[in-house]
Amino acid sequence: MTNRHTHHAQGPLCISRRMGLTAALGAALAMLGAAPVGAQTAFTKTITLVVPTAAGGGSDAVARTLAPILSAALGQPVVVENKLGAGGSIAATAVARAPADGHTLLVGSSATHGANPSLYKSLSYDPIKDFAPVVPIGSFLFGLVAHPSVPASGIKELVAYAKANPGKLTYAGVSSTSIVMTETMLRGAGVDVLKIPHRSAAIALPDLIAGRISMAVLDLATGGPMVRDGKLRLLAITSRDRSSLFPDTPTISESVVPGFAVESWIGLFAPAQSPAALVEKMNAAVVAALARPEVKARFASLSFDIRASSVGEFRDFVPKEIDKFTRLVRAAGIEAE
Repeated sequence: MTNRHTHHAQGPLCISRRMGLTAALGAALAMLGAAPVGAQTAFTKTITLVVPTAAGGGSDAVARTLAPILSAALGQPVVVENKLGAGGSIAATAVARAPADGHTLLVGSSATHGANPSLYKSLSYDPIKDFAPVVPIGSFLFGLVAHPSVPASGIKELVAYAKANPGKLTYAGVSSTSIVMTETMLRGAGVDVLKIPHRSAAIALPDLIAGRISMAVLDLATGGPMVRDGKLRLLAITSRDRSSLFPDTPTISESVVPGFAVESWIGLFAPAQSPAALVEKMNAAVVAALARPEVKARFASLSFDIRASSVGEFRDFVPKEIDKFTRLVRAAGIEAE
């Protein structure tokens, strides 16, 4: 009886030990068979590019141009997902909270990773801590466009009209970067124009064309075709130098606000702690794609200037942009929302 009791008492213990050893062995084998997330070296499922603007806008067009090329290079489907709202914050937050496996990327910009920290009292994401910069893609040519009913053929005439007719003009606030550009320009020129918020340039375009809004500073990938068709009038561009695409259009700097130069760039960001090997692999794939002649031609048609660099250079670039926009927002007297 004692033996049976002893056997009965030890049996479950032995079984428990054997189960523990089996579980430990299984865990060890699993670890050998599956490398940690940080050691992943290949893309294994669908890659999603999250765009903070509407379909049809400049960032969306860039993402959709790159998607099939990246898919072929990386061996996985690449899809584009549009998440609008809050100056890009909704899209940025979604990517920041996505699994850090390198398969969800934000098509971030000078709005999400430049202007937003100064324009919003509280952000639902941290542009530095929550992201791993992957690669800069380039910058859009932005311009001040107006409805033909606005009695101004150039920006100097627009400023004069705005001063003589306070309260008559409105502008579409289509992105954080666009708002900073517009308010910096207006403050520098000494005029006040009412802002009408819009979720994106593509959404604002019908109001501009219909004359319900007087003007907007927007990317010329979106507004350029309307300018060429005569539906909108291009009064000035925001870059430091004149553009070869619109050589007769003066810059804001040479016209009304000396030294004015603000650009709108975009680039890819992964969630923080994404595998370094996948970040580097995506960087190399984008850089290679941007060197292709058909991509260069397509981006030129979007008034988009290609600008690729290494992961390290992009990582160093972002904090400088946040500092720059902080100074611009303060100088323009824009109050955080």
